[in-house]
Amino acid sequence: MAMRLKDSLSGLLTAEERQAFVGSYDVVGDIAIIIIPENLTAHEKLIAKAILASNRNIKVVAKRAGVYGGE
Repeated sequence: MAMRLKDSLSGLLTAEERQAFVGSYDVVGDIAIIIIPENLTAHEKLIAKAILASNRNIKVVAKRAGVYGGE
């Protein structure tokens, strides 16, 4: 069973930080697109490493900078 991203960050982020973090991300091919709240920008590399460690199919983690869409 796969571990939830928020659970894998439990020893690395405080409870308040985990609460502010969305915990889900979009996957396009081998790219994960995540939303990082402003109060967690200091931890963005830590979060990206957790995503890479938990999913071997992901090769790139990108922070969403705005609204995107399309097919």
